[in-house]
Amino acid sequence: MFGSHFGTLTIHTYGVILAIAFFLGFALFFRYAKKGGIPEKNIYDLFFYIVISALAGSKIFHLLIEWRYYLHNPGEILFAIARLGGVFYGGLILALIVSIIYLKYHKLPVWGISDYAAPGIALGLAIGRWGCFAAGCCYGSYCTLPWAVVYTDQYAFETVGTPIGVPLHPAPIYESVAVFLIFIVLVFIMIKREFDGQAVSILLVLMGTERFFVEFLRSDERGFVFNNSISTSQLLSIIIVPAGICLYFFLSRKQAK
Repeated sequence: MFGSHFGTLTIHTYGVILAIAFFLGFALFFRYAKKGGIPEKNIYDLFFYIVISALAGSKIFHLLIEWRYYLHNPGEILFAIARLGGVFYGGLILALIVSIIYLKYHKLPVWGISDYAAPGIALGLAIGRWGCFAAGCCYGSYCTLPWAVVYTDQYAFETVGTPIGVPLHPAPIYESVAVFLIFIVLVFIMIKREFDGQAVSILLVLMGTERFFVEFLRSDERGFVFNNSISTSQLLSIIIVPAGICLYFFLSRKQAK
């Protein structure tokens, strides 16, 4: 876990990379939305609500998933909220809900703007996972392959439980590469988009699929269901993928009519 020290202030690599991810994701969203004729004020307002709801959602889902632990350790709740990190799906779901409410209220095209945001979401996650890699969170399982990563910083173990001195799968990098490929696919889709909602529905299908499989190579504590057979993120992926497929065909047929 890397960080720069300025007196008593420490700026961690995770926070810097997360800020870069948000900025570049927003820049891409702004470009598409502006080109689509969305007023600048609405773009900035929507992004503000997305950031707040994404951060809040990631924390809320983390607390819900680990409710047994925090029920017996209530003093840890404030620390969990204050530190960086959280559940990505939680942030995505709450951000989508808040965005839909905002867009409906202002009578803006929900699925069209969702498409404008889709490539930026993928790009932001692809970059953000490098922050996870630097911080040691979302770490992988034991690995004997040549590209295994070994963490040596005790601080990573103390904050997120990262095994020290053990070769691990670089799970965040796997996901970063996978999501970057999804980003490229979405960019091409946006060039010849056939209907509103096409890009975001494909994002849900592809991202849900990659997340389901990457989860098998992670070993961090993140909540499990069905007698610990699958993680909560895999359960959500099982829901999100068919939902994305249904959304794709529903919106495509709606456009055809």
